[in-house]
Amino acid sequence: MTGQTVDRPFTSSPDAAPVELGARFKSALHHALLLFLLLLTFFPFFIAILTSLKSFQQLLSNFWLPAFPLQLHNYVMAWNEIYRSIINSSLVSLGAVAGVLLCASLASYAFARIDFAWRDGAYYLVLSLLMIPGVLTLIGRYLLIVQFGLMNSLWGLILPYIAGGLAFAVFLLTGFFSDLPEELFEAARMDGGTELQMYRLIALPLSRPIMAIVGLLTFLSTWGDYVWPLLVLRSPEKFTLMLGLAKFTGNSQVMFGPLMAGYVIASVPTAIIIILMMRTFAGAALVGAFK
Repeated sequence: MTGQTVDRPFTSSPDAAPVELGARFKSALHHALLLFLLLLTFFPFFIAILTSLKSFQQLLSNFWLPAFPLQLHNYVMAWNEIYRSIINSSLVSLGAVAGVLLCASLASYAFARIDFAWRDGAYYLVLSLLMIPGVLTLIGRYLLIVQFGLMNSLWGLILPYIAGGLAFAVFLLTGFFSDLPEELFEAARMDGGTELQMYRLIALPLSRPIMAIVGLLTFLSTWGDYVWPLLVLRSPEKFTLMLGLAKFTGNSQVMFGPLMAGYVIASVPTAIIIILMMRTFAGAALVGAFK
């Protein structure tokens, strides 16, 4: 007797439905959590925009909802007060970014690619600076700025920002330069390339993603700084952005509308930079993943 195969309709296991329901519930829970975190992140910015469009009386009577008419002149008032401060902050932040990238990339290339005496000791000495809180160096930096005659000048901000950002930048860039393929540098040496040429033609082009990240972190840390400019600057025409915004906080009353309008204006450059550099960040993430 020959056996015959009988096709039976597929029936799911009794346990499949609860498993599928549990997976859907877990997915919905994850999406709800992400949505909550997203709303929590943007809620302060939403309140700042609402406040920037209100007068003081509208703010007291209706805090959570939009109030009409919209007080667009708050933005005009804020721009007239802080436009010079935005220029000063741009000069300071861009100068600090350029200085940190130049000095840190040179030092990191030396630590990663050049064999010299006490290289490891010097590298760990630089890294040890990361363990010192910045607030502990305020008095020392202030005394140095006074001795060098840099009080009430933008250079009194740029140079300490460069010095303060070097340790972390060297830490990131040294690790990246160390992971670059050695074959590229060996081929360049066989062709008679110098260390400076290999730094300029090989290391720098390949390190654009990590350099962009270091530059952005430096820019953000200097753009919103308040304490150090408060110690160094005296003339209102040299005030940076945070000091310019402080003009709206008086002894008797805070001008919340223009103040929030100034904060919204101040966030625009950083938002534009982050949006324009998203592709670079994605490239940096891919490079790190393949390593």
